[in-house]
Amino acid sequence: MTTSAPTTDSVFTSEPLVEAAPSSGVVTPSAPVTTPPVDIPERPPVDATGAELRQLRAQVAQANAREQERLLESHLNEQAQRIYREALARGIDEDHAQWITQQQTALAREVMQERAALRQQQSYIQGRANAATHFGNLYGVEPGQLLMATSVPQMEEMAKTASYTKRLESRLKALEQKQVPAQNFNPSNGSTAGGVSATSDNIDGLWMDYEIQHPGQPNPYEAAYRKMVYR
Repeated sequence: MTTSAPTTDSVFTSEPLVEAAPSSGVVTPSAPVTTPPVDIPERPPVDATGAELRQLRAQVAQANAREQERLLESHLNEQAQRIYREALARGIDEDHAQWITQQQTALAREVMQERAALRQQQSYIQGRANAATHFGNLYGVEPGQLLMATSVPQMEEMAKTASYTKRLESRLKALEQKQVPAQNFNPSNGSTAGGVSATSDNIDGLWMDYEIQHPGQPNPYEAAYRKMVYR
């Protein structure tokens, strides 16, 4: 059973691999192997857009895939010829020699496909890790946040979003810190805050005023209140 890496518009791989299509016909040891050429520019234009670059990369990947398929078929064809000749040399009749050639060639094809799929999967994993590190450093986010992406464009968008969210959270935290009023505590007994000294006569008013004006915040008059009211 052959397992391949996820397929996306821009996969995380620097070395595209392809699995050769399984043979459905009878092995013909002497059959020639031909592959139509792919026209690829020697270098991309200086003003190429992102879409044009992706198209060029796809053409390069297609050419590499076809070349690897051609090499695979050429190797299998040479192996089939060798097996067929050896079978005939041992006195095996042509039909039986053809059957043996088919069986061994099919097994060799399956093994090569599995190895190609494994290399493709490893290339995909390594490429994704490299891309996550690149975009993490570029946008100042943790690379681990980006590993859920299935393509390079999606990973970059995730990095941009994470960076924007990080900046927003930083600004929000700074604004919240600016809104906290300055508090003047007496470190000895906590009997003053905001420059007003607490006494047994005004502690109730100071306590309640602060609670009304600063709901949910620690009351600086708490120590004095406890000391004066519950003594």
